[in-house]
Amino acid sequence: MIETGKYGFQFYRNLPPNAVPGELSDFMEHGRKKVGMQYLVYSSIREVYDIQTVRPGTTGAKIKEYIEAGILFIISENNHNHGN
Repeated sequence: MIETGKYGFQFYRNLPPNAVPGELSDFMEHGRKKVGMQYLVYSSIREVYDIQTVRPGTTGAKIKEYIEAGILFIISENNHNHGN
């Protein structure tokens, strides 16, 4: 269930059942980044999954950093597990 913090940021306390680890390819469509796409980043300090949105200034380097750290998830529309 999505919750909203006191500063207006939305998050999940627990990883949703249809969330899967994200890959760089999830953020691209027809060679362009999916501006407006939402994804989850685990915050170890707050122990929640923050809902983030791809913006024009979102960099592939930052997304890759989150993926390599194992803290980025996407909500799977079709429950695929990227071959896992």
